[in-house]
Amino acid sequence: MKKTDIGVCLVMYGVCAFFLYMTLQLPKAAQIYPLCVISLLAALTTLHVFNMIRGAVKNGVTSGLEDLKDFVPSQFFTIFAMIVIYLCAMPYLGFY
Repeated sequence: MKKTDIGVCLVMYGVCAFFLYMTLQLPKAAQIYPLCVISLLAALTTLHVFNMIRGAVKNGVTSGLEDLKDFVPSQFFTIFAMIVIYLCAMPYLGFY
């Protein structure tokens, strides 16, 4: 288990809670599909938590930061900038 995975799971549960709150404000007929997707996401996150616990018992807990030793900042920030530009241009250019 990596300590960084704990934060990821907490963020995913937060995302589920946020979208559940937003979904419950929709009309009843429009809630079915979003509730299924939110339930699936929460179930997969819970499975990941169980796998983390099982891995912690077997292998112990690591920090998870050693995975960042090969991090290339220029590559990350270039892709991040391209995503932001795409999201800003999407209303004008369309989705495709």
